[in-house]
Amino acid sequence: MKTRTYLKQIFAAMLCVLMTLSMLPTSVFAAKEMFSACNYIGIRNCAIPVAGEKPDHSVDANEPGKYEIKTVNWYKNSVSAANAVGATETFKENTVYIVEFEVWAKGAYYFTNTNGNTTVTADVSDRNTEYGEFDAQVMNVAGQSVSSYLTVRCTFPKTEGK
Repeated sequence: MKTRTYLKQIFAAMLCVLMTLSMLPTSVFAAKEMFSACNYIGIRNCAIPVAGEKPDHSVDANEPGKYEIKTVNWYKNSVSAANAVGATETFKENTVYIVEFEVWAKGAYYFTNTNGNTTVTADVSDRNTEYGEFDAQVMNVAGQSVSSYLTVRCTFPKTEGK
């Protein structure tokens, strides 16, 4: 009698383990299908640096349902805290300016990557479209998930006078 009860308990435990394991692959595949890849970031309405003008901190995402631009930082000549351009400063003549955007994927979207390196492309366009589009560099950020957070950096040619 005891042997039969013991065998039933072992059989029941094994059946529970097998049923649990059979559910794992389907839940993993289902979660993956719920997300959509985003492999392009378009930043619109960014005023191009012009000597005497102030830096633009209000830009728009080309596809606001897929990603959002959280911060906009301007630098002169190179990216470092010492070269940061404040919101009240004006652009100087004959200077290279760099704008950096912190971009976060929204909801069910993620940024594409291969072996930990982003495969996302980006461009920045002017508010008036007279300058066209500028190619931008997309970078993974150390310590952050490459699928949800990226930095987009665009370097503009030297400024001219008004």
